Amino acid sequence: MNKRITIEEMMEQIKSQDIVIAPEVLEYIESVNLIGMGKLFSLLNIEPTPMQENIIDLFDNKLDLWNHLTLVASRRSGKSLTGAVIAVRELLIPNSSTILISSSAKTLSNLFNDIVRLLKSLGLKPDAINSQSYYIKLGNSYFRGGFSSAAEGVVGNKASLIILDEAGLYQYHDFAEAILYPMRLDYKSYPHTNMMVAKVVRMSSPRGLGSDFHIDYVKGLRPVAERVMHPINDNYISKNGYVSLKYSIYDSPLTPPKMIESLKESTDEMKWKNEYLAEFTATSAGTVFNINETTDIFDIDEFMNKLSYKLDDSDRDKNIEQMYNKKDTTLPLFIGLDIGTVDPTALVIGTVIENIFYVLDTFAQARMTTVDIANMLKTYISKWENHDVLPLSLEYGALFIDPAAKITRTDLAQTHNIDHVAAYNRISEGVDSINTLFQFKRIKIASNLGDLIEQIKTLAYKESAVGKHLSTNTDPFVKHKHHHYDLAHAFRYLVASTFRQFGLPEIDPEELYL
Repeated sequence: MNKRITIEEMMEQIKSQDIVIAPEVLEYIESVNLIGMGKLFSLLNIEPTPMQENIIDLFDNKLDLWNHLTLVASRRSGKSLTGAVIAVRELLIPNSSTILISSSAKTLSNLFNDIVRLLKSLGLKPDAINSQSYYIKLGNSYFRGGFSSAAEGVVGNKASLIILDEAGLYQYHDFAEAILYPMRLDYKSYPHTNMMVAKVVRMSSPRGLGSDFHIDYVKGLRPVAERVMHPINDNYISKNGYVSLKYSIYDSPLTPPKMIESLKESTDEMKWKNEYLAEFTATSAGTVFNINETTDIFDIDEFMNKLSYKLDDSDRDKNIEQMYNKKDTTLPLFIGLDIGTVDPTALVIGTVIENIFYVLDTFAQARMTTVDIANMLKTYISKWENHDVLPLSLEYGALFIDPAAKITRTDLAQTHNIDHVAAYNRISEGVDSINTLFQFKRIKIASNLGDLIEQIKTLAYKESAVGKHLSTNTDPFVKHKHHHYDLAHAFRYLVASTFRQFGLPEIDPEELYL
């Protein structure tokens, strides 16, 4: 990493580049590091929570290393108060310009009132204040509030700080890039890291995935290990300057344990996961697959250990012996393959034992050629056909491939001699059949397939503004900008196609009435 430089050295670099910068912006840049977030919390007599300690660290020690902060936090975690303190800090910097965008008058009004209250606590009287238009002037610094549905109200204003409150309620990919980015350009970037001086802070509690766009930043921009620059406890700043902080109600000392238990007992399970555990879980019309993590996931190591027992061992699990007898049973190998180009190509493998579909293995990788895909398929087929505990045979099963990938399928068959079947892709019928199997405990997924389980849990249908399943003749799934669901689609091809071709596992009619 490049050497950290002082603000004075930065100013000299800016001036030497012959960049025309307004004097007031230069004054802002010179002052931005002088307002300590930790000191501000102290002056306001606020004992920082762990979440707020991390934010203090970002603003006081790492300000030149990040562009965007995404804060995903439970209700009652102090998220709104934290946003207000961030806004107050910005107002204290000469020539700052803060833009707060919220989804409703209620949330905007609450945050605005918190900011005014905190300014009064510091003994500061704004030069101008208008609670109707959400406007504050403090010296030569400004605060403006607006609604996401009327973003044009803030267009044209330069911004040293942009706060998006309840960010999960509205889609802001184009909004962020086309509108918010140019508003920050006046404040330039740190030359040694290229991180913009002006910041964007997104705050939200998770909502149902069918209408929650906040996940793009949490799932997609949360850095992987090799991209990590600076740790902040369990969170990281990525090389492109994104920070993702996530806190459940259990991470906050503000809510007593007894109150937490009371809230849990009185709150719907999905709402509890979304709004209090800060998990992105599909709800209501957004749900695609109704997986139950208690009953539909199995420990594959334990499973394989039981299968590897000799048949004459007295302690062998009798149910396992009935399910699988290596002496006289050849089990089928079923494979689902979703073809990607830039997006990952994904493979999911399973078999059927005694009326239950077991999902055993996965693979996903982006930018694969047809040769790469062919070699990968041969490797996985060989792996399971020669497995020392659970050998499977493609002769008794099938390879189901994404039906839209016609050229790749033809090439795999003719050039690489890989026989396959076009996967079943009637989406609603396929999803319904899989959820029937989930309902009657006919699918089990290996616990070590974490990426697949996460995708199955979070794949969501598009929803209308009122939370109803949005009917569409095109792709009905929410397509998050940076997060792919290729394993989930390969899983759908695998299971729906297998039972479309070979028949659904038998379900006792009496079970239908349980």
